[in-house]
Amino acid sequence: MNEPSAAGAPREVRVVPSRASTEVLAGSADAPYLRARELRADRYLDLARSIRNTRLLNAALVAANLVLAIAAVVFAGRQEVVPYVVEVDRTGAAVAVAPAARATAPSEEALRYTLGLFFRNVRTVTVDEQLQERLIYEVYDRARGRAVAILNDWYRRNSPFARADRGTVSPQVSSILALTEDRTTWQVQWTEELRDLSGLRLRRETWQATARLTTDPPDRPEEVASNPFGIYVTHFDWTRIDTEDLR
Repeated sequence: MNEPSAAGAPREVRVVPSRASTEVLAGSADAPYLRARELRADRYLDLARSIRNTRLLNAALVAANLVLAIAAVVFAGRQEVVPYVVEVDRTGAAVAVAPAARATAPSEEALRYTLGLFFRNVRTVTVDEQLQERLIYEVYDRARGRAVAILNDWYRRNSPFARADRGTVSPQVSSILALTEDRTTWQVQWTEELRDLSGLRLRRETWQATARLTTDPPDRPEEVASNPFGIYVTHFDWTRIDTEDLR
């Protein structure tokens, strides 16, 4: 109750609830609602934690898959071919199997073969477009360095497909000589027979070229298939030294 103050004015009395009154409130009719609200808050908290943990797990799985994918690409690029030599008896049964020794220097026959194939293919003009494409691919499979730029310029200015509209060119290699003791520089000579589309011989030309070679044994399946000797032309130049009219 309000009691008069010394000046005669009423004074407000503030009542502070005691611990007993709080316990009574907790046991009142409102307590179940308070408990339900606490349970709901706990459930939301558990759900938030579960979502957070799931996101962390998903991120870890994505990172692991990314690492595995990069590793697969790296190891796939390091694939090497290991050739084996199989010894057989008279009946054809295998009697011994062992890895073949890695070649360090190709034979002179292999060098001559590669040079002959290179110049014969690059100078051939045929009306068979598929064959012409295959010859061009074989030429580039055996070219490196400056030789690639020379080939690009030659084919750009002398397209064999355009020349095939007028006639054909059939080269025949006649001489392949080593100019250096290390067999890196060679001289190649060949003749070309030019015909029109009816097959009539027009003329015969003699050409001579100087070429430089390098070797790099193949260690990938595609290299073994395209250039099994690992012999590459790194530079070349040619000149016509004779012409004979056949008409």
